[in-house]
Amino acid sequence: MNRIHQICRALLIGYIFVLLGTLAGCTQAQEGIDEATKTAEMSNVSNEQGRESLTNSENQATEYIKLHIQGQTVTFRLANTAAAKQFAEQLPQTLTLEDVNDNEKYIVLNSSLPTDSKVAGTIKAGQLKLWGRQGLVLFYKNFESSYAYTDLGEAVNPIDWEELLGDGNVTITFSK
Repeated sequence: MNRIHQICRALLIGYIFVLLGTLAGCTQAQEGIDEATKTAEMSNVSNEQGRESLTNSENQATEYIKLHIQGQTVTFRLANTAAAKQFAEQLPQTLTLEDVNDNEKYIVLNSSLPTDSKVAGTIKAGQLKLWGRQGLVLFYKNFESSYAYTDLGEAVNPIDWEELLGDGNVTITFSK
């Protein structure tokens, strides 16, 4: 009988640890939900700030670059960020971007650019962004994202980005 009592006691202690672990996990999950809510709220602010960074102030002249893609030339309005300015200074460049996630073309640049990352929220086709310090991303689909990017610019011309960029890799010449 004593042996059965010890087994029951060990099972009860194990059950208590599992219950405490579950409660701790719920608390962490709630903290995660609270953090996600804060992030979503900040995302709305960041989206507004991101749009503002794409709209240059009255004191600065709007700068443009051109992307030459499969025989078409697309004009991009540069964002008012240090990264966009530094990227433009490195032009012209011809780069081959790889398809990633069936919604973007991506390449790791040879040099780092300054960052001013903000949670993207809604990504729109025709946006050019920097992921990290060296990841150049051209989006060809609209979607929601919790990733943070530095704005580089956006297309001025309305274009069917999926059709233009197609499947697989694409070679783009970036120029002033």
